[in-house]
Amino acid sequence: TSDGEVLPKSYIMEVPGIILEPVGRIKKKNKGIVALHQHAREFELGKSEVAGLKVGKGGPDYAYGKELAEKGYTVICFDFLPFEDRQYSHSNVQGYWGERFVKQECTLDGVELMGSYALDTMAAVSVLENQGLKDLGIIGHSLGGIVSLYAMALDERIKAGVINCGVASFDSIRNAPRVHGWSWCVKGMKSQIGELHQLLALIQDRPILISAGTKDTNFPLSGVEQFVSWGRTLYRTPSQLEMYVFEGEHSFPSRAR
Repeated sequence: TSDGEVLPKSYIMEVPGIILEPVGRIKKKNKGIVALHQHAREFELGKSEVAGLKVGKGGPDYAYGKELAEKGYTVICFDFLPFEDRQYSHSNVQGYWGERFVKQECTLDGVELMGSYALDTMAAVSVLENQGLKDLGIIGHSLGGIVSLYAMALDERIKAGVINCGVASFDSIRNAPRVHGWSWCVKGMKSQIGELHQLLALIQDRPILISAGTKDTNFPLSGVEQFVSWGRTLYRTPSQLEMYVFEGEHSFPSRAR
């Protein structure tokens, strides 16, 4: 890590990924995007859904990596633990139990699962940077959205972000109440940092678009509006933190994309 800390060996590994390379005149010079996959409890899916190679229960709306490549961006997609090619082979830790096992092992090693996801994302940024790409963005739906927020807070190389159905105030989720994936609960965030929007103090004034559904029960719209309203007070240029609201549930419909 940047401060010289040595990570446990279990977190130093190869991460399966796909790079989508636009060809011909559509290719945008120096522009790359990290496209992060959702959760949806579909552990057999990950990078391939975002890259448009596989379609999950939600349909084709989550191939936003492929769509962005078709618009001229170089896009990288990869698997979070324990999704797609990073699922465990042992029958005891399949599916939902695989995620619990990852959280268990992270806790034993003193590493947050969100931290593991953020480190993988920063590695993906480095891959794009090593290809000579300098204008780098990030996009994600749901799990991919919240990881996008943490990754931008940790990595200044990410110049812009799109978060769809991925953020809301901690209190709005607590009061719903709503149970999220195991990476959502970062130890001490509420007591030591405050509300989720405080992460934006590390991002200002890099542009972010927050997209939200009116009927999203995972991330209540009132909590999303709080996140954006409070977050704008931390931005020197509040207009750089934009919000788009669509009629719908926890999804990424074409009008939002």
